[in-house]
Amino acid sequence: MLNLRKRKEEVAQRRQAEKIRSETQKQYKRPRDGEQTSDGAVSGPQTDGDVSAIVRLFQQRRAENERQEAAPPPPVTAPVASVSHKCLQMDFTSLEEDLAHVPVSIHFSSGTDLHNFVVRIHPPTGCWAGGEFDFLFNVPPTYRFDPPKVRCITKPIYHPNISPDGDVCLSILREAWSPVMNIQACIFGLLYLFHEPNSSDPLNHEAGELMATNPAAFRERVRRSLMQQRRTIF
Repeated sequence: MLNLRKRKEEVAQRRQAEKIRSETQKQYKRPRDGEQTSDGAVSGPQTDGDVSAIVRLFQQRRAENERQEAAPPPPVTAPVASVSHKCLQMDFTSLEEDLAHVPVSIHFSSGTDLHNFVVRIHPPTGCWAGGEFDFLFNVPPTYRFDPPKVRCITKPIYHPNISPDGDVCLSILREAWSPVMNIQACIFGLLYLFHEPNSSDPLNHEAGELMATNPAAFRERVRRSLMQQRRTIF
């Protein structure tokens, strides 16, 4: 295997030397032995100087190839804005007008990072009225083909469709998501959870069962959770 590789390298070097020799002869073409030159003189045999010129040219080409191979690759520059970033820019532009009429605010940890932010919801009516609930959004690079990941970071929370750890049971964040949806759809879906909680398909089974069997006791548990509530934001 090594002999075959060495032989291939020797053949490649020989071909390269022949190519350089041919180029050199074209560049420094001289008449064959016995032929007259332009000034009427008769040319003699090829001298050692001609061979040295070919060798020097070969060495220069080889050194140039080695420098090119040793040079570091050019840096890869990131695109100015990804597709998901542009989609988010459009989402937030349209949200500026929509959020003026709903009890929702958006908080960014960085002015340039649109993929991570907190949505704060202030339910105006229902069991959770008067509370403030923060939802952490993490938008993947594949948005809008894939939905954002959303967690409730307000603790404690007592809700049939939100687990004590903050997981959210909302169909549009899972199987019902489609590329035509956007951040606005997610926010209004979260608002709807506080307006119409679903006890028939709970994520917090205890809260779902209590809501279905004893609404008064459920409201009391929610009230106590609001009193103990502590927010965590960036």
